[in-house]
Amino acid sequence: MVSESIYYSKQLLGSLLMPSSLLFLLIISCLYLLYRERYKAAKRRLLLTITLMYLFSTGMIGGHLLGYWEHKYAPLVETGELDYIVVLGGYHNLARGEVLTNALNDSSARRIVEALRLAQLSPNAKIVFSGGMPDKFGLSHAQYMAKAAALLGVDPLRTRINDMTLDTADEARRFKLSYGSSNLRFALVSDASHIPRAMRLFQAQGLDPIAAPCNYKTASNQNRWNRHAFWPRASHLVNLRTAWYETLGNAWVWLSLNFFPAKA
Repeated sequence: MVSESIYYSKQLLGSLLMPSSLLFLLIISCLYLLYRERYKAAKRRLLLTITLMYLFSTGMIGGHLLGYWEHKYAPLVETGELDYIVVLGGYHNLARGEVLTNALNDSSARRIVEALRLAQLSPNAKIVFSGGMPDKFGLSHAQYMAKAAALLGVDPLRTRINDMTLDTADEARRFKLSYGSSNLRFALVSDASHIPRAMRLFQAQGLDPIAAPCNYKTASNQNRWNRHAFWPRASHLVNLRTAWYETLGNAWVWLSLNFFPAKA
């Protein structure tokens, strides 16, 4: 398993490289220039900040970049017979007294729904819920997803747990150790934007997953240069953050596989 120090270092670095962090640093630099009474430089910096803020909040950048990652793989329509349906972990936040299915974030909920659809197409497949370390209640995210699936009618005897992991690379390694073989036929369920990175990490373990992307935010045939793409929206900022996060993640995977294969 990847060490916690490396994991949290990656998370910190990723946060610092987010578009919102860039805008924050630009605003701080504008204030500094004003403090130094460098008004012309401050005006230029402010103009740059406003321009980037506008571009980041439209679909011109985030929509195209997110679409690039999301449509690497088509939705899985026909499965054939599967051995496993592997559902990668997302996030949950369980408040006291809250219904478990409401505690899962949008990604986790949609991944479970996709897994249930695939389970109907392949009734003999086991469902492997993956991801996470035990929380203050002693349960991992994978266990929460399995419990939520049981509430939705999945036979608990049909589910398996692949947890004690910090990231997707960990999930791939632990799945290989627990279930893996080159002859396994399994579907890999995750967000469409995350699937390209997840596929590379599982393939790096000598496995041959079948991509089962879900939770699309862009349409493959969408005209992204329509008038809505030029209008600022909060959803565009979210899409840009997701797209940039996956861009950084795929760059890290490429570096790891090419220069530090033992760490991948």
